[in-house]
Amino acid sequence: MRFIAFLMLFNMASLQAEANILGLNVGGWIEQSYTLNTGNPSDGLNAGRVFDDSANDYQFNQALGYLEKTLSDGTGLSIGGRVELLYGTDGRFLHQNGLADGSDDELQLDPVQFYGVLRAPVGNGLTIKAGKYVTMLGAEVINGPDNSLFSRSFLFGYAIPFTHTGVQLDYPVNDNLSVYYGLVKGWDVWEDTNNSLTNMVGLYGSLLGGKLSHIVNLISGPESDNDNDIRTVFDMVMGYTINEKLTYGLNVDYGVEQNAAPDGGSTKWWGLANYFDYTISPQLNSTLRAEFFRDEDGTRLGFASDVYELTLGLDTAPFKEYTNLRLRSEFRVDYASDGEPFDGSNRQTTIALDLIYAF
Repeated sequence: MRFIAFLMLFNMASLQAEANILGLNVGGWIEQSYTLNTGNPSDGLNAGRVFDDSANDYQFNQALGYLEKTLSDGTGLSIGGRVELLYGTDGRFLHQNGLADGSDDELQLDPVQFYGVLRAPVGNGLTIKAGKYVTMLGAEVINGPDNSLFSRSFLFGYAIPFTHTGVQLDYPVNDNLSVYYGLVKGWDVWEDTNNSLTNMVGLYGSLLGGKLSHIVNLISGPESDNDNDIRTVFDMVMGYTINEKLTYGLNVDYGVEQNAAPDGGSTKWWGLANYFDYTISPQLNSTLRAEFFRDEDGTRLGFASDVYELTLGLDTAPFKEYTNLRLRSEFRVDYASDGEPFDGSNRQTTIALDLIYAF
């Protein structure tokens, strides 16, 4: 119920004071939205969407609270961790198999993250993370305030996982490049459906004096009940600062899974999303996202088609004295090249308003 979120907000000031004494960080936010679908779909749903799935309806998306201990500066021994709980309509999409699932309620609680982290004094500092944590893949994230747009891309919802349970090792090669290796149960699973683990590798860093940021990920392992049916995804995210007002971002994903197609063969999906962020003023930012996603056999989207989406959004802090209050608005058009997956149409147009209060 919503009173849980407001009770958390009411007690946050005292919690933050107590946490600071212990050297901990505590915080969170409340996110709510309304999405208008001009097609007025008969099932009341925005087809193909995650988080903003309800058409012409209000959603209490996220009441999220976190408790965190960050690692100290340097390369020496340090211990930290993070616990993150989310309550709202977004929780329905996030449950790992066998953890907090099984509810039909519209508003659901999900333990998004709970992990410990240790930095060992090895070379430049080897970081070991163990527990449940969000994926390294993708340009967009679960936490609403950390995205420039309210709605999520098709790549976020269907090309990559949300979370993992396992262990990850990170090592900074130098000031501009780090590498990591993860051994996890798989995609969004607490109770695995097979007897094999999934491998993750990647590298991330910056170039050109920090103007170009990048991360490259590869995840591979079985995700069905057959240990021999391997799912592999290559993911790349880059961002380039063109000038002090304009930045460009690119996310590319390519996935393949053995014996997952309807005819018993391998299935593939791939796509890319472009992001243009322009700062109009210190209190107003605009974002344009242009995306293409191809699901060859309908195993990811639920229907086989090339889909395109174009989204234009504004992110504003309407009151200078309340910078923790944000209002986001967006206009989005989805288009499918094959069939009519959007309630009997090949096109879907939505207009959304999203309000975030961070504490």
